[in-house]
Amino acid sequence: MTDPQSRLDRLRDANEQLVVGAMRAQDLADHAEARLAERLRFGALESEIATVCATASAEHIDDRIRDCLRRVVTFLGVDRGALAQPSSDLTVSVTHFWGLDGVVPPPATIDLRAFLYFRSRMEAGQGWMTFERPDDLPPEAAAERAALETLGIRSFAAISLHADDRWLGFLAFVSLGAERAWPDDFVGQLRTLAEHFSHALVRAQSAAALESSAALTSAVLAALPGETAIIDADGTILQTNEAWAAAARNEPRLQQALTVGSNYLDACRDALDMPRDLARKAHASVQAILAGEHDEFVLEYPSSRRGEDRWLELRVRRLPRRRGGAAVMQLDVTARRQAEAAAQRHVAQLAHLDRIAAMGQLASSLAHELNQPLTAILANAQAGSRLLARLQPDLGELRACLEDIISDDRRATEVIRRMRRLLKK
Repeated sequence: MTDPQSRLDRLRDANEQLVVGAMRAQDLADHAEARLAERLRFGALESEIATVCATASAEHIDDRIRDCLRRVVTFLGVDRGALAQPSSDLTVSVTHFWGLDGVVPPPATIDLRAFLYFRSRMEAGQGWMTFERPDDLPPEAAAERAALETLGIRSFAAISLHADDRWLGFLAFVSLGAERAWPDDFVGQLRTLAEHFSHALVRAQSAAALESSAALTSAVLAALPGETAIIDADGTILQTNEAWAAAARNEPRLQQALTVGSNYLDACRDALDMPRDLARKAHASVQAILAGEHDEFVLEYPSSRRGEDRWLELRVRRLPRRRGGAAVMQLDVTARRQAEAAAQRHVAQLAHLDRIAAMGQLASSLAHELNQPLTAILANAQAGSRLLARLQPDLGELRACLEDIISDDRRATEVIRRMRRLLKK
């Protein structure tokens, strides 16, 4: 029979075990509730960051990314966060960073050749790398472990950023003073968060590329001679250089027709700046270029601007891009036309002088060729006249004089015939 004290001790032990079990169950429940609350709060943060990344303007996208890093770092309770992007095949550059006051920022450039394990994890599709302490890293990450310990990093999480099959870089969160656990479900949320940062990066890169392309186009247009405009496949004027804009501003009849947003085909059809027959030709040719039937069209036409008669060269070139369109250039070729006309007049004057010189040479040659037979004819005629003045003329000598006259006349006729043949060549 058990004594009352033993029974009391057993009851006390059982009660203590029940209390401990209840406390453990409560701790587990509290921990699960805390984890659930943390996940819910992180989910709310993720939704807010997704909205920010999707709606931020291109002008403010970099500031929004840094602010999102601040919010994530604060939520995680770590010391700093950074976003790095590849600057070459072997290096990455930290482009966005936020850290607590006094926290040293990460190196501006990281050479991935020294961290092959990290590189393989990051460049893999949807890759990540986390550790609560450096000793958690596998043996093949010895270089990474040594570098992180040198930098005083206690806990670390890096999530790769991808867009389609293109690697954009990675997000990294670092704890310097305390260890930080990274549960699998939490890593899953970080990976979802990384997708929003990836979308923001793509938008920022697209905006930068568009801005760079627009700046390049503007610079090229400004450098081109003459009035230049870019039109789309429908003929709408998309962009012009200053020379084109100035021409439209200074000519009242062109102000509305040749400004950005107007249709260049309408301006051609209405013959605002060229004769109507040439305008019809220009309209048809520009339409053919926009339809992809031709690559280039060139036309010179007379124009009157600000009361001055000018000559302009219209040159339209098809743009080799999927959206189509064309570049339209108008050059003032008045000076060239005037120079060509002056050159033609000069050539005509030279030709006239050449003809005069040739006529002089011809006349001199003709006079020389005819002088001998004419002189001989005159001499024989005078001799015949003297013979006839005698009482008894010598008919034989007179006949010889007449024969010489006939012969010299034939010589003169042959000279004239040769000159005619020469002039006909």
